[in-house]
Amino acid sequence: MAHKGKTWPVLFRRDFNLNVQNNNIGFANRYTVHLAFPFNSGPGTILDKTHWDCGPGTFFLPAEMRWESDVSKFLIFHFFVRVQAFISGGQVFRRFGQVWETTSGLILEWRLSPDFWPNPNFVQSAFSVITFFNPAYFDHQPQPQPLTIDPKVWADGPPH
Repeated sequence: MAHKGKTWPVLFRRDFNLNVQNNNIGFANRYTVHLAFPFNSGPGTILDKTHWDCGPGTFFLPAEMRWESDVSKFLIFHFFVRVQAFISGGQVFRRFGQVWETTSGLILEWRLSPDFWPNPNFVQSAFSVITFFNPAYFDHQPQPQPLTIDPKVWADGPPH
């Protein structure tokens, strides 16, 4: 009670949340996405064993955060990767990743298992599923297990 006995109004402190310790590790500023498409064919296989640096995190809506990579050219295709986290219906926290081709649009989307609290980890589980894939780039639905999203740490080097 810092204002007890004071006659002037209490002002908001800028460092209000800086000294709070809790168990929430928070979202990373950047994420590294590792793609792998074993046992598949088609133009999408050129993304096999690629690594994408997505970030920095940006709020597009009050309940949605997004990280995007730069556009990279592979043969005649220009791809980029997007990672999103959002709260749906005010209760369920959802996370997913997408691969985009600049002319064709979205070519692959995988959803991670939903949570009921904002989990900043994009860990694959048995409930992770490929919700969309473009048959012009993949001859059959890729498996979601080889797709990983890891927080980028300072030891990984710039940019951060």
